[in-house]
Amino acid sequence: MFDTQNTNINEKNKINVVKRKKTIKNLGPISNAQHITPDTLQNNLFPLCILNNKVLSPLEAIVKYLRKNKKQSYKEISSLLSRNAKTLAVTYSKAIQKNSEETLVNKDTIYLDFSIFKNDLSILEAVCYFLRSLEKKYSQIARLIGRSQKTIWTVCKRAENKLQNSQNLQKISDTPLNKDTDYGDNNYISSSYTDNNALRLPLNILKDNSLSPLEAIVKYLRENKDLTYNQIGNLLSRKPKTLAATYSAARKKDPEKIILDEDTIYYIDFSIFSKTSDTRSANQSNSQSNNSLSILEAVCTSLKNSGLHNSQISRILGKSQKTVWTVCKRAEKKLASTISEDKMHQKEDNE
Repeated sequence: MFDTQNTNINEKNKINVVKRKKTIKNLGPISNAQHITPDTLQNNLFPLCILNNKVLSPLEAIVKYLRKNKKQSYKEISSLLSRNAKTLAVTYSKAIQKNSEETLVNKDTIYLDFSIFKNDLSILEAVCYFLRSLEKKYSQIARLIGRSQKTIWTVCKRAENKLQNSQNLQKISDTPLNKDTDYGDNNYISSSYTDNNALRLPLNILKDNSLSPLEAIVKYLRENKDLTYNQIGNLLSRKPKTLAATYSAARKKDPEKIILDEDTIYYIDFSIFSKTSDTRSANQSNSQSNNSLSILEAVCTSLKNSGLHNSQISRILGKSQKTVWTVCKRAEKKLASTISEDKMHQKEDNE
């Protein structure tokens, strides 16, 4: 009887292992990066041994290695790691304060491609998940980067959950912009902006905490899409003069052009910011396109109404879950107030 129970337990464990391997296989490797030796070392590779560091965080270790050892600029590092250049400058400053010496690289270390960071995972999550996709054991990964097996298991599990959610939300609002929509007298639709992505908002630009959501969007539309203030005004239901002042403030904060990583972008329709012709319409009150909402309120409400959880919205926008919850609640109150006013107006009209 005892042996039978042990046999059943072993069979269950085997089934769980097979299921887990299938899950990882279905999610696939993060990129085409491979397990590479020093003989093929190039600029787009990093030594895995630098993460085996008790003093620096994984991000600090990589940024310090690229800045101090490889003499790369923050812009170049930003492109490799898919991180904001200003954030990397702060990270490097903290790393230097902890350890100012050049990073030592073991001769027998293995190298990985920087393309594994083209996603929404943290540095450690991306590395651990990629090594697991190569069928490395938790114990092997733990030895390679100097972490406990429990930590590796937790990090891999978290990465799997994030990537699974990303697959489910591959492209938000992935339908093309409705060309029949009335955008007012200054219709901005032209042949140069009719592709599926050009007239939709890439949500990744809202992750830049140095700019407000409105500043980020206006800067993107002015510099990346060459739109006029009138055209941006039609898109966002804002006054052109206000947008001009917003752009000026954004330029002072960050003069660099916004860089998008096309592999990790979620898009949403600009119609969530548009006005309707009848401001008393009950449909408009219940819709996501009520222009009484701020940029962040309109985006969060739209994503929330599409069925996303606060944790998912948080990862997409680069905000905390608490911030997302607060913004959604504030938007709900505004919309509820608008609905009450509309009902009052309708009652007055009927009387």
